[in-house]
Amino acid sequence: MNASATIRSAYVRASMMLEFQARLIVLFSSAIFMFAGIVDFPRIISKESPLFASIVFGPQVIHGFLFLFANAMLAISEQHKWYIPKISDPDWLGAFLNATGGFWFMMAGFFFFQKDELAAAAAAMVGSWAFLVRSLVRWYVVMEFC
Repeated sequence: MNASATIRSAYVRASMMLEFQARLIVLFSSAIFMFAGIVDFPRIISKESPLFASIVFGPQVIHGFLFLFANAMLAISEQHKWYIPKISDPDWLGAFLNATGGFWFMMAGFFFFQKDELAAAAAAMVGSWAFLVRSLVRWYVVMEFC
């Protein structure tokens, strides 16, 4: 095996590890967000409690940040050069849109901390649209093979 083939195979293994690590970060951030969703059920913790915002909105901010970080890692790993985005690649576009959605859900958590419900609703709407467009891109790719 020549040197370039060795380097190429090492790069492929490293990029696969990066994708695995990013997906693992998404899994852990989803578990954190699940905790916030369960605690937000009525009568589990009072909305007047001083810890309510930290327990409910804190995990939302952490989840959004980790989702942003993991999907930014994926988007950068899809590019041949880190500074040139691959807009025509559905995998890159999906990772970018997921990172965008994660950012806006993180911002919604920050806005909820500040009790700015209108800004939080707008941020959650933008994040939801990013996830919707990402789902449509993935659906298009899947239907291309049917």
